[in-house]
Amino acid sequence: MAKELFDGEIIAVKRREQLGIFLLDGSGSMDEIGENNCSLAENVNRTFKDFICFFKDSSIKEEFQIAVINFDYEATVKVPRTPLVDFDDFGNFNPRDQAKDNPGTDIGEGLRKAKEIINDYFNEPNPDQYPRTVTIATLSDGMCQRPESTIEIAKELNADPRITISCCLFTTPKREKESLNKDVKNFLQDIKSQEGIYTVVKDNAVLRKFFNASMSSIKKQG
Repeated sequence: MAKELFDGEIIAVKRREQLGIFLLDGSGSMDEIGENNCSLAENVNRTFKDFICFFKDSSIKEEFQIAVINFDYEATVKVPRTPLVDFDDFGNFNPRDQAKDNPGTDIGEGLRKAKEIINDYFNEPNPDQYPRTVTIATLSDGMCQRPESTIEIAKELNADPRITISCCLFTTPKREKESLNKDVKNFLQDIKSQEGIYTVVKDNAVLRKFFNASMSSIKKQG
């Protein structure tokens, strides 16, 4: 975002519009205890709020809209598309909050919900003709139980050059050593965009870095 001087005041000049969608795993395994003797889900909640509070002070805040989707075997829009400057960083973003008794994980359901939000975003009137881009920051702690359909929707989204998918495996040091996590790592790398980020996260500081880096990786078109 460029800045211009007007009547002695520095004004941020909007150059593009960007949408960040956060897909947060709300499956039962997110109840496992992680850092600070809190569940993985509660650590996501605390870290996401810290990130949003920081991000709202960035020089590009006027460009961004944010949405949050929670998923287990189904997906729910926790926060609809909202301008970053209006985003409530005091909300509850624990993905296990109001979760159904559903132990499964289907990242594809989250991606399909994201696609609905993205379609509305791209189809919304754009009189100033700002370039529009999207990133989907996907957090999961385990293997998707519908991998084929998830890969299919990920390929569909990745075919659009305006969209980037980034992924992280949020786990504990103990669980990272389990053999299943090798399959999870490979799967998440399969669904991320070529330009997207993939990382393994075991603590809140690195998780916040993932959130920040994902938004920074949005394609700068135009």
